[in-house]
Parts: sequence; structure tokens; C-alpha cells
Amino acid sequence: MLAESLPDGKLDNTDAEGLASAYLRARALGADIAMELGMEMIEFDNQFPPSAGEITAGQMSVQLAMHNQSVAKTAALLLGQLGGWASGLIEQIALEQGITSEQAAAAREAARPPVGFR
Repeated sequence: MLAESLPDGKLDNTDAEGLASAYLRARALGADIAMELGMEMIEFDNQFPPSAGEITAGQMSVQLAMHNQSVAKTAALLLGQLGGWASGLIEQIALEQGITSEQAAAAREAARPPVGFR
């Protein structure tokens, strides 16, 4: 799941670029799904802003580091919310189609790529 891939513990300014980029990619996928489901895009945009914030490059001062750390925290929060939204959609579709939680778990496990080298 998306939320499980987020780093644990404290985030710092070095996490900003990766998390902000991950949020943009995940948000784009979520927006595609929302459009396919007929969701109003203004509603999606209100829940998930177009960006987690601007990452500031340059000589790293304390202020810039704090700003980028704030972007990292915002991106992590938004990724978690997006993951929850996606999980809710999966549960809703499963209920509508009469799929049991055991069947959904088995399908997720079957779709998971194998661990290790190929």
C-alpha cells in the first residue's frame, strides 16, 4: 500500500524532493482514476492539491532546510491521504461487487511481484 512505503520516523529536508515527486506521480494516477469514475475534478483538486509545495534549491540555510522539511512532511501527509482514498475506493468497489475481504486480500497477494532477483 502507498502509506506503508512512506519513511518511518523523522523526515528532513533531504526527503522533500523524493516525497514531492512521489506525490505528484501518485496524484496523477489518482486523478485518472477519479475521472474514470466520474468524480468531479474540482472535488479531487480540493482534497489533493496539485503540489506539496515548492522545493527550494541553493545554498542550504536553516530557513531553506526548514522549508524543504515542511514540504517533505506535507508530501508524506498527502501521500497517506491519497493512499487512504485509494483504499476506500477499493473497499467500495469490493462491496458493490460482492467480493469478500479474503478474496480481495488473495487478489492483492497474487498481484504482488515476487521478492528477490529475477
